[in-house]
Amino acid sequence: MQQKIKPVIMAGGCGTRLWPLSINSKPKQFIKVDNNLSPIQQAIIRNACFGRPTIIVNNKHKNLAQKEIAELGIECDVIVEPSGKGTALCAIIAAIFAKEKDFTTVMLIPADHQIKDNYAYTQTVLQATAHTNDHNVVTIGIKPTKFSSKYGYIKKGIKIEDGAFEVTKFVEKPALISSNYFQRGFFWNSGIFLYQPSKFLSIVRTTHSHLLDLAESIWENKKEVKGRNIYLDEEKYNQIQGIGSIDHEFMEQMTNVAMVEGRFDWFDIGDLSTFLDVISKDLNSNHLSDNTFTNNVKNCCVIHDKKVTIVVGMQDTIIISNKECLLIASKEKMQELEASIESLRGQC
Repeated sequence: MQQKIKPVIMAGGCGTRLWPLSINSKPKQFIKVDNNLSPIQQAIIRNACFGRPTIIVNNKHKNLAQKEIAELGIECDVIVEPSGKGTALCAIIAAIFAKEKDFTTVMLIPADHQIKDNYAYTQTVLQATAHTNDHNVVTIGIKPTKFSSKYGYIKKGIKIEDGAFEVTKFVEKPALISSNYFQRGFFWNSGIFLYQPSKFLSIVRTTHSHLLDLAESIWENKKEVKGRNIYLDEEKYNQIQGIGSIDHEFMEQMTNVAMVEGRFDWFDIGDLSTFLDVISKDLNSNHLSDNTFTNNVKNCCVIHDKKVTIVVGMQDTIIISNKECLLIASKEKMQELEASIESLRGQC
């Protein structure tokens, strides 16, 4: 049977660890990162080859999402959540939508990742899709390049056909990471999941029946505007409490899960350290916004909202300015910086 894939891009996060680039009024998925494209635009371009993308976005950010889509000129469906409830609910809503539209496979994708090789990504997705017939969920694992407790992990089991592996364990952002994670076959969890909607909903019925009842009611009472903007029912939506991530609610308990290895450069732009790794740089290792004039500046990141900015005699420094916030920090003090950012959550 030919697979009919529905790519669903989750764009509801707030990205508070990437302050001040990512703020409540404009989270990280809408920030221009590389080639003057935002992460959500890159995700749309990367996945449009599989079919018309669907974006799930928080109501307060729907205008940002629609602006990013309009800039690309790529047709997308937009599902608007009244507020953020976690990726587990996104997975259910995506399955209900895909089943209604007769798609054979849902591909659930975070909006805030950087992937450098779109061809290798496409081949990996097609490889993963081939395993959805025989498995409840198929995910893409990334071979770790460093120890980090900022990522979730997948432990691979026995090898099955076509280069895939059984998954034996999901670990959501462990507090302690050691070399054992490398030696024991753990991969980073990319947050990309593929599944057949009917099969997935059948599993949710047995494990989270009340949640599925509410999700179905939310969908039945949705409002459609101009055919491609879907507003979820707020009254029913607010009845859902205490729902978390797809990893915590489903994947940590689910059986018959497969993993294929993503053989492409992958970055989760979760904090400034990762952001500084992935952005483009000039011959002096600087990343500079337009209208930035420098003299004797090396290995600096200067980002602002187009105001004329002069930087002289700086090295290994981060300067980020927007209409609400200003950050000036040494790259050598990233740990202290991230601790300070954590203390500011919700204030900017």
